Amino acid sequence: MEVKFLSPVPHGIRGQDAHGSGAFLASRVGRVHYGVDIICVPGEQVISPCNGILVRRKRPYGQDLHWSGVLIATEGGIQITLFYLEPNSTLYGHEVTKGQVIGTAQDISQKYPGIIPHIHMEVVWPRDRSLPNEWRRGHEYVVRSGANRGIYVNPLLLIGD
Repeated sequence: MEVKFLSPVPHGIRGQDAHGSGAFLASRVGRVHYGVDIICVPGEQVISPCNGILVRRKRPYGQDLHWSGVLIATEGGIQITLFYLEPNSTLYGHEVTKGQVIGTAQDISQKYPGIIPHIHMEVVWPRDRSLPNEWRRGHEYVVRSGANRGIYVNPLLLIGD
């Protein structure tokens, strides 16, 4: 099965900056990065990468209500998290279509001076669906356990025409 998503913003992956790399599985202090960071212009529109249900708002920093994101669930069970956008709250619980505007990019450099503004994108593959063999060979996924368990795959594998 071929799945193709759009990039939520059209500017490419954040490279190395004062806070590390935006690549999938890049090193972080005491952990790894389970998504990719796609460069954005603060205030620009963010689109849904796929068709699905905009399930709810997500908070990347718990009680810090300034920063937000969304969870989108596809019919096939894939879950997409996008962080550092102010979502259109009227869309919660509703279907969104690939390419539909779902929010506005926030400026994460206000929290982390020196970081390139970006939208963080994570993709969790359903545990009951087989991963394509080429993803296994390329080590383009990681299985997490605990509270955030799931099969995290490199979002770039799904972004295409």
